[in-house]
Amino acid sequence: MLWQGLESACVAVDSIPAYVERSSLLLVLVPVCMHVDRHQMCNFSTWRQRGWCRLELAAAFLKCGTLHVMVCDGEESMPYIIRPLEALRLSCGKGSFSCCQKDHFVDGVDIACDKAKVRAVFETMIHNRALYAEERGEVDHMRR
Repeated sequence: MLWQGLESACVAVDSIPAYVERSSLLLVLVPVCMHVDRHQMCNFSTWRQRGWCRLELAAAFLKCGTLHVMVCDGEESMPYIIRPLEALRLSCGKGSFSCCQKDHFVDGVDIACDKAKVRAVFETMIHNRALYAEERGEVDHMRR
């Protein structure tokens, strides 16, 4: 069961760049709530701390085209737009990862660190963005 879940997660992670390229809006739903497993409060601030969430924001920044990022942080709150440029302040690899918090050991099984996977996906997105810039003649965006 664990392996099927991990395999599905890997497929989903590999799909992040493709989903972002086909999207016009990244909707960040981050109501203040209690995390069911960790019994910690979650909100937009904790979303920004998570490595995978930082990768989503980086994907918005590196998209070949425009992607708006809308944050909704509660049912009474007015949704607002943030700039994908925020990703420059939030290093994916320095974010918080559940695998690291669990010392890479889940249900009696050693698991790989997600940081390597995040790096691979991030490098793919950078490569794709550089190719897109090159095709469009955007020399300022082609630095590798």
